[in-house]
Amino acid sequence: MKNVIAMVLIVLAVAGLSACTDRMKSVTFEATVLEVNEGGLVVQPAEDAAEGRSADKISVGLSGVKLTDAAGADITAGDFAPGDLVSVTYSGGIRESYPAQVTASKVVLTRQG
Repeated sequence: MKNVIAMVLIVLAVAGLSACTDRMKSVTFEATVLEVNEGGLVVQPAEDAAEGRSADKISVGLSGVKLTDAAGADITAGDFAPGDLVSVTYSGGIRESYPAQVTASKVVLTRQG
């Protein structure tokens, strides 16, 4: 009986670690900037982005996030405007709120609107 319990605990631990690892992978999606506010952006995921199945609007905080233009040059939060196209890289899950939220590591301004 102790062996069965030990095996169940091992299986649960491995499954839990796998789930944590999956949530820590970086994911990138394309989006259109809807709003620029103090400290962040509200974006609408592109139609083909998987994130669009979770939310129609996603809040992206910019504090401590790498911000670049399409050529890789550093930019600031003031360079974003509604209508711009961006590429957002994040890890972890999409927090369920409205708008939804992600923790971004990088935002690239791919095209100014």
